[in-house]
Amino acid sequence: MEELPTMLDPASSRKTLVVAHRGLFQKAPENTFPAVAAVLEEGFDGVELDVTITRDHQVVCFHDEPEARERLFGDPNFVIHEHTYEELCKKPLATKVSYGSPTFYGGERHYSYPQESFIPKLEDVLAAFGKELFFVLEVKTYGTLMSKKMRRKLVTELAALVQRYSDISRCVFVSFAPPELRALRRLLPGCRTAFQWDDDMPFLGPRMGQHVQSLIHPTPSPTPNKRRKPWSERVMLSRAFNRVIGVHGALNVEVTCLNEQVIKEIKSRGWWLGSYTFFPVDPQGVHHQFDEAQMIRLLEDFVRLGVDWVETDDPHLTREVIERVHASTSPTHPETP
Repeated sequence: MEELPTMLDPASSRKTLVVAHRGLFQKAPENTFPAVAAVLEEGFDGVELDVTITRDHQVVCFHDEPEARERLFGDPNFVIHEHTYEELCKKPLATKVSYGSPTFYGGERHYSYPQESFIPKLEDVLAAFGKELFFVLEVKTYGTLMSKKMRRKLVTELAALVQRYSDISRCVFVSFAPPELRALRRLLPGCRTAFQWDDDMPFLGPRMGQHVQSLIHPTPSPTPNKRRKPWSERVMLSRAFNRVIGVHGALNVEVTCLNEQVIKEIKSRGWWLGSYTFFPVDPQGVHHQFDEAQMIRLLEDFVRLGVDWVETDDPHLTREVIERVHASTSPTHPETP
């Protein structure tokens, strides 16, 4: 069996890492070089970036879905892999963006940026920060009608960039696309690849979305040692199924799809475990109605249970909560293998 890398170093593996979702977009547009630079400047542990590829085979950082295209380009149909990088360099991102809605958690959020930004090459980001930050790299090939040839080129170039500018102890590759995870496993033996378990997945999602209620509204079980796992939970934890979909040593699970039993099972295997997205500002894909107090309670429980990293839209509040938990408890977070 391949030896799995240790996350960062022994000291940092003792705490839950704060991973800024798409960078610090309060300072600069999401997924841009200055947004990543701000993560390092403000002392956070890592960054989640969406990676895709241009028509001329440049790996770039962008959440290539209609909502993000509309927000940052004003054009929901501007598909990244249909354009060259030179064309992207002629198309600046919006300097004023809005997230949320009047009825969404936190209401509407509006951000203004002092300078124009452009979609960055992942090479430039990793060359600058690949040895400084922990990276959650989401491979964005689903939902864009990208050809198999382009998908293969994306994962091949992505693996080469990580080898050149970072290392597999500082990265985890995540995706909803099993073929890309399996390809990365072949290209980077020993790397950690994580399927993203989401509460809006067909069939499984609605059932998985009930898991977290055991933390929000705990109810003692009369026979806790004989608890039968729901079938959706059994699928998520199946070693055989995870091998088939390209998982190796890690899972990335939406906050609504975790509970104490699931977390303990995953951690008992020595896998890395991440969760997303805490304190969200973008309603896309968010189906829960947790308020801030409930999100804080969940985060506290996740930290105590040993979740390795959390993706968050509010890194400052997330760090404050994590530090408070660690200050109030003895160090019981298990060592990452």
